[in-house]
Amino acid sequence: MERIAVFSDTHGNVERMVKALNQIGQADRVFHLGDNIRDAIRLSDQIKIPVTSVIGNCDFGSAGPAEETVRICGRKLLLLHGHKYGVKYGLDRLSYYAEECKADAVFFGHTHAASIGFYGKILMMNPGSLREPAGGGDTFGVVTGSEKAILPKTVELETF
Repeated sequence: MERIAVFSDTHGNVERMVKALNQIGQADRVFHLGDNIRDAIRLSDQIKIPVTSVIGNCDFGSAGPAEETVRICGRKLLLLHGHKYGVKYGLDRLSYYAEECKADAVFFGHTHAASIGFYGKILMMNPGSLREPAGGGDTFGVVTGSEKAILPKTVELETF
């Protein structure tokens, strides 16, 4: 079994990612879906688990991949920010691209609004934002993977 914390659109707030990791207790790895890739780099310097990150539309001048493909529990996941696929206006383009890539799931950000669902056969997850959320609290994702399934959920950052 594998447990993954998924962040996007942190926009300079590494402290909230650390707080989120403390809130969930244990994670085997972290995915950061862009807007601010520097946050992912700073986080990886502070924790002892692997961090996979991609750049977003606000990562001007930052080095990093626009997308990553990873495998967890025998499933192919596509990680990207989402802005190049018009995710603020719908998920058609992104779902077609994920199908072309033969991905089982795609994790994306950009909209700051958390969502999880299937688009055709593709599992799509947006963890929301740990800063500047659109319509709700600060959110992030937690994915639990096993040989049988990958189970994503969004979690609201506790404020205490």
